[in-house]
Amino acid sequence: MTTVHIMVNPHSGNHEAEKYAPVLKNKLQSLGVSSKIFVSKSAEEMVESVKSAVDNKIDHIFILGGDGSVAMTVQIIAEVHEGPGLGIIPCGTVNNFYQSLGGTNDPRRAVDRLDNLKTTKIDLAKVNDQYILSTLSAGTIPETTWKVSTNKKELFGKFAYIMDGFKALGEEVPHTFTIKTEERTLEKTFSLFVIGLRGFVFGLPDFFPEATSNDGRLYFFGLDPSSLSQKLKVAKDVLYPDGPTNAKEQLTTELQFIHATITSDFEGFVTLDGNKGPRFPLEIKVIPEVLAVILP
Repeated sequence: MTTVHIMVNPHSGNHEAEKYAPVLKNKLQSLGVSSKIFVSKSAEEMVESVKSAVDNKIDHIFILGGDGSVAMTVQIIAEVHEGPGLGIIPCGTVNNFYQSLGGTNDPRRAVDRLDNLKTTKIDLAKVNDQYILSTLSAGTIPETTWKVSTNKKELFGKFAYIMDGFKALGEEVPHTFTIKTEERTLEKTFSLFVIGLRGFVFGLPDFFPEATSNDGRLYFFGLDPSSLSQKLKVAKDVLYPDGPTNAKEQLTTELQFIHATITSDFEGFVTLDGNKGPRFPLEIKVIPEVLAVILP
C-alpha cells in the first residue's frame, strides 16, 4: 500500500499552505491513496518530520511550502538511496524549483493537475556539501534575494525581490572569479554570475534554452561589469534571443560543465536556490538522476 506524508509549512508565502493540505488529501484519496498531514511550527520541526518519514520508509513526501521548505527536504531525502518520491504543491513567494520542472505557481491548479504518483529521476548538483536544486549565483544583485525580509515578502510578494534587486543595481561591485572546469580555466571579472541546472531561471523559462532536468550538465552565465542601459539590453536579448541587438554576446560569458571549482576575491556568501549559501572557494559537481520527483 502506497504511503504519503503531507508536510505543511504554514508560514510560507501568503500563509495559505495549511488551507491546501486537506484539498491535497482529498485529491490523493480520489486516487486511492491514503495520507497523513503534518503541520510544522518551525524549520526544525519540519526537518524532524522529514527524517521520520525517511526512517519509516514512506513512499512519497509532499511539501506544501516554498523553495526554502523544498530545499530543506531535498537536503535530507537526496542522501538516501531509493528515498521517498518528492511531490510539491507550490505555496511560497516564488516557487522557482517547481516552476523549473514545468509547474504552475497556483497551488490549487497544482493539486488539480495531479493524476498519479509516478516519479521521474532528475539531476541535482552539489556545491561543497549542499545540494543545488535549481540555481547558484553570486554578486550584489543575487545577494538581495536572501536578504529580503519576511515582512517585505508578505507585504509585496515576489515584487519585494524586484524592488531590492533594482536598488542593488546602483550598489553593485564587480569581482574577479577563477573558474576551473574539466575542459578549461577562466579568470574574469563579473558583476554577477548564475549557474543553473534547468532552463528556468529568475522567472524566465528559457534562460538556459539547452538545459533539461536530466542532461548531466551545469550551465554558467556571467555578466561583465556594465552600465544600467547595457544590462537592460542584455535582459532584452535574453527575453528576445532573435532580436536585433547583440549585447548578450558582447557582455556575457556562457559555459557548460560537469564539475568545476571557483575561487574569488568576493568575500560574501553565494545565493543558493534563493537562500544564503556558502562562501568561496566552491566545488560544484552534477549528481545525475539522484532525486525522484512527481512532475507537474
